[in-house]
Amino acid sequence: MDKSLGKELVKRNIIKQDTEVDAWYSAVAFGGMGTVDNVGSFTINSIDIDNGNPIFHARSNVDGKWEDITMDKIVSVDGMEPIKLAEAYGIKKKGKKKK
Repeated sequence: MDKSLGKELVKRNIIKQDTEVDAWYSAVAFGGMGTVDNVGSFTINSIDIDNGNPIFHARSNVDGKWEDITMDKIVSVDGMEPIKLAEAYGIKKKGKKKK
């Protein structure tokens, strides 16, 4: 997800606690050697701001493991692509409201 778009969605309280997201994370590879990137389903527990960028503390909906998720790792929010979600709320990519 684009950082400016993500910041606007957090600012407008569209992405908040208990929001479900699909995001990339590193999982242990089969056999326990190394890691692989995988997309998983998470529920946001809290949001911290680091240098103006939100970091989501979320728990896996599958195994309950905690992950810290950054904006660039998010694939969908409540089942929608972030751009489609922004369009539904009338938000342009730069965070400005459509006329």
